[in-house]
Amino acid sequence: MPLIDVTRLCGRLLAGRLPTGVDRVSLEYVRHFRRRARALVRYGGKWVILGATNSARVFNALLDPGTHFARVIRWSVGKGYVLSWRRPAARVLLNTGHSGLERPDYAARIRRRHLRALFFLHDLIPISHPEYSRPGESAQHERRLHTMLSAGSAIIVNSRATRQALESYATARAMPLPRCEVVPLAPIRLPPPARERPLEARYFVVLGTIEPRKNHWLLL
Repeated sequence: MPLIDVTRLCGRLLAGRLPTGVDRVSLEYVRHFRRRARALVRYGGKWVILGATNSARVFNALLDPGTHFARVIRWSVGKGYVLSWRRPAARVLLNTGHSGLERPDYAARIRRRHLRALFFLHDLIPISHPEYSRPGESAQHERRLHTMLSAGSAIIVNSRATRQALESYATARAMPLPRCEVVPLAPIRLPPPARERPLEARYFVVLGTIEPRKNHWLLL
């Protein structure tokens, strides 16, 4: 039975933040595995593993937030926190959003629970191009990669370029590279094109979060 770490997804949803590209990838993994997985939420210093019913509630709330999604998530996680001693058996951990991997105890907990960890690495931009990232993000990403390389059973990457960058990173630090697979992201279902242009004037579209590393200043 796999565990899916949904801490980042829950936190961002409760904070009223829209999903980023990383979040959308994570949501698709939740959608695919939700019927046979359990939700893991890191809260209050504990790893809270939810039972089948509460996992389903949290997964459904993440995929289709309704009016009471906040109450559903808080209730389900709170109940799991109280009943944390009743941990279901799990063998595989799936973390697709980099969340929490900068914490030194993440790898230790994986080993202590004898989990096979599967990580999704989206890119190495904070390390290769720190000028486009928030201050301190490069050092945090270094710690995330250390967790992936030292505690991961396998790493998924979204392109051959990301795998090559990871291979170079691991080689430069004399760290063994776990099994690494390139899994291109599946295309989303787009609506049929409109019959009329949305604007008469010439225009271009930029898709992504508004943050320095997207380099909007250069485009503008």
